[in-house]
Amino acid sequence: MSSTNGHGGPDAGAAVAVVSDPMTEYVRFELAMQRAYSVPVGEQVRVVDADRHPDLARAEDFWLLDDRVGVRLIYDDGGRLIWLERMTTGEVDTARGVRDSAWAAGIDLAGIEAVALG
Repeated sequence: MSSTNGHGGPDAGAAVAVVSDPMTEYVRFELAMQRAYSVPVGEQVRVVDADRHPDLARAEDFWLLDDRVGVRLIYDDGGRLIWLERMTTGEVDTARGVRDSAWAAGIDLAGIEAVALG
């Protein structure tokens, strides 16, 4: 899940990744790219262990834009992104709560050793 906002919790340009062990090749790539390109320019990225937080592991993948607009990411069975679906206002409210819980449970990517990511 990714979020951009300015209202407490993560700042604008923040992202939270809920990951399982072992991580897929794509998740390792995604986190490596965030470490290499997003973190150095000030983006806050946190990582949550899905095994320790199974409630968050079941959450949908989504983006929150300015904390007002939510977009659900829809994937096919192979894990490929196939569609984006705008959330209703109520779904955005729920997504904010999920995002805030994940943010609180996460560990700052900048503090995780690269060896742990792959």
